[in-house]
Amino acid sequence: MIHTQDIDPYAKETENGTALEYLDSNAIHSALYNFVTSSRGDYIYNPGVGGIIDRLLFRSMNKTTLEDIYFILYTNITNYFTPSVRLLSVNVIPDYMNKIAQIVITYQINTGEILSTDVFVKTEADDNRIEYYVVDYVGENLYNFCLAKKSDMWNQFLTYDPDIEYWIWGLYKFINLTTSDEYFDLILKVCNT
Repeated sequence: MIHTQDIDPYAKETENGTALEYLDSNAIHSALYNFVTSSRGDYIYNPGVGGIIDRLLFRSMNKTTLEDIYFILYTNITNYFTPSVRLLSVNVIPDYMNKIAQIVITYQINTGEILSTDVFVKTEADDNRIEYYVVDYVGENLYNFCLAKKSDMWNQFLTYDPDIEYWIWGLYKFINLTTSDEYFDLILKVCNT
């Protein structure tokens, strides 16, 4: 079996000082998310790559822009991530009132696992969007995730965002966390102490 490996793009380190590494599905998710949200010039040895969403930021929110976002994402992800990723869908969900588009990219990796990545794009110059890392763990897995990330999150608190209806911890969005989760109290304690 072939393994995929990626290093954290923000130069985060493990407790022993080595580079934080992602493996298999986490590596592909990290690489895809960073590729989609990158800017042109971010890739030193290939400065023409990246910025696939940036070129649409100052355009008005209309049907043509949404179709362009879909086409550009579908083409670039297929060109740069095949055969590691088999794209299943790219959904562009517009919020015309706030001129924001939510992009949900669903894909399958070599192991057969189906993953999803969310990106939010605002089409105005005063762009203050927050791009969250989607965490879909629940129960003990989410608790262990929080324990592992705690050293990097010392000044962040787990809060519920009623606008997006998810629990947020810094840049992490816990899409499956509910107050009925048997580990909820432990997760809250780890994140907020």
